[in-house]
Amino acid sequence: MSARLVVSLALVIWAAASCGRKAAEDDTEVHLRVATSHGLGAFTPGRERSGGAALYVRDLAFVPVTDYADIDRVEGDEVFLRPHSARSEQVLAEKLTYYRLDETLTRSGGMVVARFESPEAAAAAARAFRNDQPAVAQGPFYAASKGPTELELRSRRSEAAIDVIEVKSLPGSELWRRLLGRDVDLIPVMDARHREQFEGMETIRVRDLPAAGYESLVFNTRRPYVSDARVRARLAGLLNTEAIARVACGTAACRASSWAKPAPPDPATGSEPALPSTLNLAVLDTDSTLVLAADLIRYQLQGEGIEVEIDELPLDSLLSPSLTYYDGWLVPLPATPSDAIKALSGYGVLPDDEEMVSATRGIDDSPDAAAQALAEQIPALPLYETRYFAAIDARFCGESPERATSWEWLADLYLCEDET
Repeated sequence: MSARLVVSLALVIWAAASCGRKAAEDDTEVHLRVATSHGLGAFTPGRERSGGAALYVRDLAFVPVTDYADIDRVEGDEVFLRPHSARSEQVLAEKLTYYRLDETLTRSGGMVVARFESPEAAAAAARAFRNDQPAVAQGPFYAASKGPTELELRSRRSEAAIDVIEVKSLPGSELWRRLLGRDVDLIPVMDARHREQFEGMETIRVRDLPAAGYESLVFNTRRPYVSDARVRARLAGLLNTEAIARVACGTAACRASSWAKPAPPDPATGSEPALPSTLNLAVLDTDSTLVLAADLIRYQLQGEGIEVEIDELPLDSLLSPSLTYYDGWLVPLPATPSDAIKALSGYGVLPDDEEMVSATRGIDDSPDAAAQALAEQIPALPLYETRYFAAIDARFCGESPERATSWEWLADLYLCEDET
């Protein structure tokens, strides 16, 4: 056998082996393992009360209806959608996903009609669609499986750098250990007061998240003890939110500006309204910062002779109808007054609910009208800014997130070794 033939055969064998290795590498899926301590919650868009990681993950799987259609009108239990194109019509008919949606069908003239369980459900869905809430299952990922504490999302894009995103809900005490042990690649939401503990670590990247709103004390205005706005105003005035912010957030600079006005005197007696002797508050058991804030509220009100009982609840309980048993609860609320009213409306605790909500949706809508409604009724007391950061395994690269309320940015992460 000639030397030239031997070299040629060697080159062929080397090329075949190289192709085989490349094929094997291409078949290897890249998994991004995400951990959260906030629970998962309901993944289907449109639940009246939603929370947990699933709320942030939805932008990975769903896109707004307005990307495909204009919301034409609502008739009874039906929402009429006018698609932008024939392709949009097909996507809407097949991919529209929403809570209490019965069916989606196409009618003459290319109109797509979404039929819901009731006229109330249809009206609520139409409002959400107009507000660009994601509801069409055409995002970069889709839900392959969903359990009480685990969610697996798979990429729809063949060229995606991340093939699978695995989201797990873990106890807060487990997060750091799993991340440092590289059992987890990313914690998208961590309280800002822990940030300095990750500074200077070569194996972890830190990305600050924009302020998302306010951690707030929500008053259940349907409960007798806090049904009077003057009582709510007086309770708000007793709480030192600067001290709460300093301890829970790490700095008094993140203290939230209050909507509350000083409590007016009782018109019958001219004195301050009487305070309740007891209050019961609910808080998410896995949110250590909010649990700490609840303890501070209890401590401060004890000095005023008010006994506060705190129940640390799992996410499912905090989102269930049984929450109305409590006089109040601690949850994050959006920063703008109009968005805060919409969020509070979902809890069913607003006094004069329809009047307050409609005030933020009128033709002459303005932030001042919503802020005034909150200041007069005080359905909630903002405590401190929601400041978070993301902790990412240094093996992954990508842009910093633009919003704290969406994990859409996870779709654009990639292994740093693939940067070239």
